[in-house]
Amino acid sequence: MNSERQATGRWAVALALAALTALGFFLRLRGIGQSLLGDELFSWYDVHDQSYGQMLSRLSGGFEANPPLWFSLAWLSGKLGDSTNWIRLPSLIAGTALVPAVWLLADRVFNRYAAFTAAALTATSAFAIFYSTEARAYSLLALLVCLAIVVLLAALADGRLRWWIAFAFISAAAAYSHYTAIPVLLVAVIWVAITRRDLLVPLLCSCAASALMFVPWVPNVGNRSDSYLRFGFGPFSASAIKPEVLLKVLPGSPFLPLSIAPGTIATFIFVGALVAASLFAMLRIAARDEPLRLAAAFRSPPALLILLALTSPLAMIIFGASRDLDLFSPRNLTASMPAAFVCIAALLVTGPRRWRWLLPAVAIAITTLATIIAAEPRNERPDARAIASQINRSAKPADPVLWSDQADTISTRRLDIYLHPPRNPRILNSANLERAFAGAERSGSDVWIVIPDVPLAHLAAVPPLRFWQKYKLTSQSRYPGFDGGLELLKYERNG
Repeated sequence: MNSERQATGRWAVALALAALTALGFFLRLRGIGQSLLGDELFSWYDVHDQSYGQMLSRLSGGFEANPPLWFSLAWLSGKLGDSTNWIRLPSLIAGTALVPAVWLLADRVFNRYAAFTAAALTATSAFAIFYSTEARAYSLLALLVCLAIVVLLAALADGRLRWWIAFAFISAAAAYSHYTAIPVLLVAVIWVAITRRDLLVPLLCSCAASALMFVPWVPNVGNRSDSYLRFGFGPFSASAIKPEVLLKVLPGSPFLPLSIAPGTIATFIFVGALVAASLFAMLRIAARDEPLRLAAAFRSPPALLILLALTSPLAMIIFGASRDLDLFSPRNLTASMPAAFVCIAALLVTGPRRWRWLLPAVAIAITTLATIIAAEPRNERPDARAIASQINRSAKPADPVLWSDQADTISTRRLDIYLHPPRNPRILNSANLERAFAGAERSGSDVWIVIPDVPLAHLAAVPPLRFWQKYKLTSQSRYPGFDGGLELLKYERNG
């Protein structure tokens, strides 16, 4: 009878994990076709139509100077079809695999209740879903850090050589995916060195092997250009260190305010659930027959996960302050995300047995709500692909195209990569506006202008005074997306 119950329990666990993984995959899959945005454009230019050697050269000495693992995978997947979609495949696979990986971590450290909750939060998290559909390394980073901690805890449990070898390879892979993995892995290694001195030799051997694997890339670590950092991050400010940044990791979404996803009331309910769970946990500790011993608590795996959940926020604050860079952003906390999700899940299931599923159900419902809201067209990436499709269909070959999303070159490429043939859109400013209408007048062309769909944006797209009687606005098309979306204007010549 007991064996039958155990078999039934294993099947139930397997089915639950499979269902959550499938849910996570389908929630992520729908975002693969969205237009590339922001740093994804760097990724596309780094891998598209490049030989593998050229790609490595761009990474080692170019504008980004990022480690090459994710880019190598994207370089391969981009050859499967339309590279603007297929370079996201490594992120999709890693983001989906993170669901069972988080389950394994939570089950090893806590129990199956925490494992189910952590996996459900990961599957439905708008934050995790967004980076599972972004052509960047963040979801691969989260997966590899999570797996590294899982195998490290397995090595601590039975000391088998295979786990130490796996830790060496996976931790090196995590460092090759993104530099923000290194502080989290370093804290884990220090914790093991302090709490398990009996395993110091295999730990050091594993770390040495991992370091040796990373040595070939070490000369490139310092090559990240200061211009890239200044382009992506503003100056450090203590006022930017806000709880809202942490709440965008869970239950929120990285590019939407909490007032939108999951909403102000839902955010307060989520925080309230965490506070209630914390009170339950403190009551359980107070009810223990033996007092809590901090030294023994520090040596426990849950303490390690708490440290890892805190590592990325603290590292970003310290490193950002030292370089005068505002690094305290949601994406830079991704390396701590698996540990944070597991800690939150374990906290949520600490309530009384009959109410054990109440707080987890509330939290999962709120993360699901945030994902539903984030999936609305007005909250997705602005659809530069659809704008380009309309221009491809309707514009004449000589029609000039102006773009006024941001005053930088990379923003115009957001549109140009979807234009066939490429039209080299120009940034919308007074000089380019004058040239565009003057050239259009000579060639009998129309003028296309892309502007943010926000109040007063049209003022920058008004034709110069001498063209007011010659050109009229004949078409306005709106394309929703976060930050207001985009609008396509078409000016045709009168008569």
